[in-house]
Amino acid sequence: MKKSTKNRLFTCLLLIASVTNVHAEDLLCLQSITYELFNNSVYIVKVDTVERLMVIPDSISFNEVNYPVEYICDSVFFKCDELHTIILPNTLLGIENNAFQGCHNLSEVILSESLIYIEMCAFMDCCNLQSIIFPSSIEWIEYSAFAGCYNLNRVIFNVSDSELTIGESAFKCCKGLSKICFSSGLVEIGNGAFEGCRELNSFILPEGVRVIDEFAFRGCETIDKIAIPSSVSRIGEGAFSICKSIKSIKVDNKNRIYDSREDCNAIIETSSNSIIQGCSNTTIPHNVSSIDYGAFCGMSIAPVVSLPDSIKCIKAKAFLDCSGLKYLLFNKNISELGSYAFSGCKDLLYVEFQDYGIEDLSFCAFMNCKSLIEVKLGAGLKRISENAFQNCYSLEVLRLPQGLTTIRSFAFSNCTNLKFMKVPDSITTIFFGAFSGCYSINFFPLEHKLNSKFENKKQLIALTQYYY
Repeated sequence: MKKSTKNRLFTCLLLIASVTNVHAEDLLCLQSITYELFNNSVYIVKVDTVERLMVIPDSISFNEVNYPVEYICDSVFFKCDELHTIILPNTLLGIENNAFQGCHNLSEVILSESLIYIEMCAFMDCCNLQSIIFPSSIEWIEYSAFAGCYNLNRVIFNVSDSELTIGESAFKCCKGLSKICFSSGLVEIGNGAFEGCRELNSFILPEGVRVIDEFAFRGCETIDKIAIPSSVSRIGEGAFSICKSIKSIKVDNKNRIYDSREDCNAIIETSSNSIIQGCSNTTIPHNVSSIDYGAFCGMSIAPVVSLPDSIKCIKAKAFLDCSGLKYLLFNKNISELGSYAFSGCKDLLYVEFQDYGIEDLSFCAFMNCKSLIEVKLGAGLKRISENAFQNCYSLEVLRLPQGLTTIRSFAFSNCTNLKFMKVPDSITTIFFGAFSGCYSINFFPLEHKLNSKFENKKQLIALTQYYY
């Protein structure tokens, strides 16, 4: 239905653009609003003067015949700061792109009971809008439709007659939004739909919702619990990342795709045994094989994390910016550590890798772990990637294993407290700036072995300096 509506509108706009195709009898200006009749539907195409309160009529008469007002075209009320309240007609089916964008004083919108869709950026940056109630007929709320409405505090969906898709970034950065009432017609929450809604603390996902897309609720810092209904078949990457206050996670026992086995307080993808979302109270089950992107990002977690032997993979940003974590013990079966996996863990003091596990320590894996004092790297490690331990200002003890061949650029840059590091004779390459800013470091307990690879100490130091 929506596609056919948009096709009609597209045809209408083509007619508007071509003056020769617009007949005078199809255009009517009443009280500064220009209406156009097309295919027995009336479109609002232009507003000349905007008042504080505007009431749009349900129908307009053309040649003594009444036709329903069904569409508000693109940008009709764009940046109309004079507008405070608008009452839309009960016949309205669609609100088009940017229709009310930037109406900074718009505080009240009464939507029609027949409304089907709201298009891109329709109410974007209406910063005075405080609440919105959607009718049972609504099917689509598109990209950034209400993004940046930072005083919006209440959203109520009364959807029952249709299936509702909330589009990408639809309510992104609605910083004051604290209450959402979803209804049974909801089927999909799009990418970043509620990202950055920092005051959002609780909501109930209804049975029937199928998709929670990437970053849907990322950065909703006050959400305290998540309950996933049985109908959910896809949860996108980082859907609840940086939701720092989550303490309880539960997946309905009838869900066939996800579970929260053993009351672990996590969302686990059943087929892959991967944790896709954890919280401060998560207990990692012993049959979990991986920890996915951003699963614990921004969480306050236990001071000691000993990863079960079943875990083979920790993906990018899995523990990014976690607080509370002090001691981290890797098992020997972990073969993959994603970029930024533990970056920014401000309380982390000690990291120990088991022998013959990880071969490549990834990009920025422990960057900005500013309290980190000691790192014990396991035998079998061959390469340390760029910025892996950059800005670990407290790092004092670094044990590089025999077999390590490569230290890449800025891997230990600005580890200002690092004084002594034993370089194994397996090292073949130290990249530009690997130890830049490590002013106190002593590289040379094994000078006779170093000289076989570097002409002299000055050459080695040159390889580790940052040049401006």
